[in-house]
Amino acid sequence: MFGFAGRREIATAASAFSTRAFRLGLAYLQVGVLGIAVTLYLMRPDWMWMYWVPSAQLPIAVVILSFAMYELAFLAGFSVAPALAGRGMMTPVFVLVAGALTAGQVASRARLEHFGTISEYAAGTAARGFTSNPFHVEPEIWFFAIAGTASILALVVLLRRVARRPA
Repeated sequence: MFGFAGRREIATAASAFSTRAFRLGLAYLQVGVLGIAVTLYLMRPDWMWMYWVPSAQLPIAVVILSFAMYELAFLAGFSVAPALAGRGMMTPVFVLVAGALTAGQVASRARLEHFGTISEYAAGTAARGFTSNPFHVEPEIWFFAIAGTASILALVVLLRRVARRPA
């Protein structure tokens, strides 16, 4: 998104990686994305692996590499976005990626809506994020609501700032 929003600045820069769009995008990734992801991993590591693998048995190198994939995805997206935009491909690619992510979330909703350990999930005792009791909401839901909203608002502000004026 930052590569797309900063495409005019990138077009005139010696290197895309020296632009304000890159610096703001990388800063947002660290705080607005990785900050939330790492916090959720610390809160519910098995949930972050969607109960497919026991987090306690994973080597720390695997965990570090999984978070490094966020960085690689940002670099790849930032690098190709201006070229996609120049060819009129940004919207189709965005729709395709958003559709794939949404399909994955819908297909995994039973795993995403329960919070607990892998053994609690397997036993059917992992807590649901929302229940019929309006006074009980899992802490992760509050974290999503507050941090997620703040992150999205920051994203909108930063993208508008990048798109409006060059460095």
